[in-house]
Amino acid sequence: MTPPPARTPLRAGPLTAVYVGGELRDIRLGDIEILRRVYVAFQDRNWTARPWIVTEDVVLDDDGRSFSIAVKGRGTFDAEPFTWSANITGQHDGTIAFSMAGRTSAPFIRNRL
Repeated sequence: MTPPPARTPLRAGPLTAVYVGGELRDIRLGDIEILRRVYVAFQDRNWTARPWIVTEDVVLDDDGRSFSIAVKGRGTFDAEPFTWSANITGQHDGTIAFSMAGRTSAPFIRNRL
């Protein structure tokens, strides 16, 4: 049995969040939940969610008021390999950004991300 991914508490200025296995969860301003979950998702042409796994995730920087995380993952899209990478950052001013780029050799409909 695979153990669950580690939970890493983070802070971006006044916001708190938890990083878990490629996802940013429980984003809060004090006791108020702002956003439950931000994560990479993609669907095939029939809107079927495609499973993926994190192949590498590294907390690059965490100074207690800001953070930077690099994540890589893979899955399949129409039986073709799909690889992706994401950067998640939180700034001292409370700005949080989640950017993602992916690659596959199969024709891909962009609105499926």
